[in-house]
Amino acid sequence: MKYHIETMVCGGCVRSVTNIAQNVDPMAKVEADAIERTVEISSAQIDEITKALALAGFEATQIAA
Repeated sequence: MKYHIETMVCGGCVRSVTNIAQNVDPMAKVEADAIERTVEISSAQIDEITKALALAGFEATQIAA
């Protein structure tokens, strides 16, 4: 799933988003772009990951495919 995260503005944010996703699901595939403020996450636990991101201040809005 591809998401827009308005608060993901730098490399540190990208690392945080990646770490959060992989802490929930160590097998999650995460591709983030701070310039576009997008992240693509492949995981069977996507709902849990988006909840964890929101709790950390990275509200993820799904982008239509």
